[in-house]
Parts: sequence; structure tokens; C-alpha cells
Amino acid sequence: SILVDGRIADILRKMNLATPLEQQIQSINALVQQKDLLLSTKTGSGKTISYLIPAIQQLLQQKTANNASKALRVVILEPTQELCAQTLDLAQTLAKQIQKYGFSIQCGQEPSAELMVTTPNALISSKPDLNSLQFFVIDEADMMFGFDMRSKLEQILHLIPQNIQKVLCSATLSPEIESFSQLMLSNQVVVTEQEKPVDNVFKYFTFSKEIDKFYYLYAFFMLKIIKQRTIIYTSRINEAFRCKLFLEKFGVKALMFTSSLPLEQRQAQLQKFNLGVSNLMIITQDQEEAGVVRGVDFENVELILTLQFPLTVQEFQHLCGRAGRCGNVKTIISLVIDIDESCQSSQLKGDFKLQNEFLQQCVLKNIEFQFEEIDLQLLEKEFGYRVSDVFQQLNDAEIKKYRTNQLKQLVMENQQLKQYLSQHEREKQLMKQKQIMKSAGIQVIPAYLKMAAEKVKQSCTLVLEEQKVVKNISYQKRGALLRK
Repeated sequence: SILVDGRIADILRKMNLATPLEQQIQSINALVQQKDLLLSTKTGSGKTISYLIPAIQQLLQQKTANNASKALRVVILEPTQELCAQTLDLAQTLAKQIQKYGFSIQCGQEPSAELMVTTPNALISSKPDLNSLQFFVIDEADMMFGFDMRSKLEQILHLIPQNIQKVLCSATLSPEIESFSQLMLSNQVVVTEQEKPVDNVFKYFTFSKEIDKFYYLYAFFMLKIIKQRTIIYTSRINEAFRCKLFLEKFGVKALMFTSSLPLEQRQAQLQKFNLGVSNLMIITQDQEEAGVVRGVDFENVELILTLQFPLTVQEFQHLCGRAGRCGNVKTIISLVIDIDESCQSSQLKGDFKLQNEFLQQCVLKNIEFQFEEIDLQLLEKEFGYRVSDVFQQLNDAEIKKYRTNQLKQLVMENQQLKQYLSQHEREKQLMKQKQIMKSAGIQVIPAYLKMAAEKVKQSCTLVLEEQKVVKNISYQKRGALLRK
């Protein structure tokens, strides 16, 4: 069991967070016992709550003992503003529950807070008074190192008091992380996660022409082959907008999460997805986007569809962990280019080699993979004029115009959503509780095409188990602590 204050335990029970994972128990107990902590577990395994509970408990106990004056006592560093907002939201939720005991804990991104969540650059530039600091966390350390933030982190270590409690969190435990932990931590407890067998299934379809991807999208979502709550990953921002515009031409409403959108609009899109406004999110997946997407909670995702092949098993597992935070994602579907042996393109040959290497790794790691197919010729015959007509419209000029209009529309929608939810708290909670509707916004296939649609669906070998996903309030995830 976890060694927490009775008031904290009561709060966790009322928030349905009373059944921790094993690594959470180890982490919380180590921090409650005033140890430093090196926490290395996979994405979605509950690292955030593992250090937030002890941090909030420290603040509560101090206020109870001597009604300590307000000062900055906890600093949590995140690599991106998205993760700052996400961590701060959970901290504020916990702090709000403390108020019923007659105490107020101020959490924010400003130095005036008692618990501050910020980025390394923002902390250095704001020059807060750190003399009263007692609890210091570096989260997503491996991502920070990937962003060349190590020198900034070392600079911050020289600014904070040396005898305070420190936490270093990372999804991976590289030699660089281990060496940095020697510099940062003392009297540390190391909590890692035993590698478990991968139980996700990898399914793939092949295509030979770019337009084939859009035939698949049409079949998946217009013919309702895919009804699950889905994230679509694309390799480029323009491809993401092209995919979104294509689907919208057929009445399929999708949200988008990409670095090309301002922070406030990204957060609004995430909020809509997590509230169940839409069941389809499009995300770009490349090096530039990694910092925007990684660690962000996309709730109750059932299926991942990538428009490019995962390059490694590690990337495949990261996709599962990134979106499958509540344990619903079992299947990842990829569209794979079908390369003829006579192909002379070095780029395509390179792609073919990577695809084969990935499948070999799947065999070694006991990852189940399945080739799936759909009759593309039949699909093209019955729906070709619809798909090709829309596809031809998706040129670069049209995409550029669409991107500009989308940004204007999102800004307006975000303002309207914020105003509405601020005035209708009960509606917001009901949105969180409601069962997510399947295939919302999809237009009906005309009657004269229904027979053709059934033929295409019958030609598809893909079988997906439908899951009933119910939204929950207060971060409840299958009886366990939130995997944040």
C-alpha cells in the first residue's frame, strides 16, 4: 500500500485513484520517505501522479503543522507547453480537493505559485526566488536531452538549493540519463519497469499509388469498416491537412494536432477529442513534431492508423504507449507501399528494406502481425469517380488556402468553446460522462451505392472487435491510477 496522509488517501478514493500500479507504489513510498527518485517507465505508465501525490502531501503537511507562509516550494520542469498544461491540470485537480480541509495550494506556471509547472527556458527567464524550494522534478528527461536542453538543466541545478528532494523521470534509461542522475540525485531510489510481452497486433494493407491511400480512407470511414475511436498518424503536416480536407469533403469530421497550430488551438483540439466531440484525431509524426505530441494524453483511443510504416519495433511500441494510456489500443494498422522487384527507385528500395527489417523484428519480439487486404479494383470501380474527383482537388494551393481558413476557424471555435464551457460546468461534466458515439458526422452512403458498399466491405479481410468506450470523470482508468 502507499504511505500517504489519510486526507490524501481519502481524496484519491473519492477521485477513483485508489488502486496504484506497482511502480507507482514504489515511487510514492520512496518520495514520502524523503528519498530522491530516478523513475524510468514507459509512456503512459503513471509517472506524473507518482511525484504529484508526494509533492501535494508535503505542501499540505507543512500548512497543517505551522501554516507556513506562501512561497515557491515545488518546481516541475516539462519540455513543452503541452505537457506543462497537462501536468498543471492534474496538480490543480488534486489541489482543489485540498480546499475542503481548509487549506489552499496555489498551482500555476508563474513564480508566484507554491507549485510551479514550467519549462527550463521559462524558469531561467522568470528568475523566481528559489530559496524556499523543497521539491524539484525534471520530467521527460530523455526528451529534454533530445532537445539539447542538458546545459540548461545543469544551469538550473546550480540555481536550486542542494539539500532538497529531487525527482528525475524518463521513459528510457540511456547512459546519458544515468550519468545525469549521478549529478542530480543523492540517496536515490531507482524504479524501473520490467519489460512485458507486447500484446498489440500489427495489421497492414499495401498500396502502389498515392491515391490508393485515399481509397483506403474512404473505405475505412465512409463504409464504416473502422468504427473505433481512432488516431491517424501522417508523416508530414501537409499530408495531415490533405487527409483532413479529404475526409471533410465526405462529411467525416476530424480534429488535428500539429505543431503548425498555435498552442491554444492545439489544446482546444485535444480538449474536444477527450470530451468526445469527435472520435477521429489526425497527428503528424516526425522529428519536429515529437516534442508536441509525446506524453500528451489522447483518451480512450481504440485504434491507431498510420499512413506510413513504423520504422522500428521501438517506434511501434511507443505508438501503442503514447495513445493507449488507458489500455484500449490493441491494434495498429499501417498502409505499406507495395514495391515491385523490378523497381529502380533507390528511395523505394530503401523503404522496402526497412519494411522487411521491421517484420523480422516483429518475429523476434513475438509481435503478432497480419497482412490484410481489400479489393482496391472493386473500390475504384464503384467509388473511383468520387474519390479521384476529390483527390484531384487536393493540390498544394488548395491545401495552403485550407490551412489558413482552418486556423481562423479554430481560433473562433476555441473562443466559443471556452466561453460556453465556462458558463455551463454541468454540460462539461455530462460531456465527459457520456458514452462516445460511434462514427459521428459521417454522411450516409446513398441508397443506390449501398450494394456496392457491401461488396467492398465483404472483400475486406480486416476484422476489428468493437469496444464500448465510456467516458469517466476524475481521471478514472480501469480502477488504476491515471497513466500520466
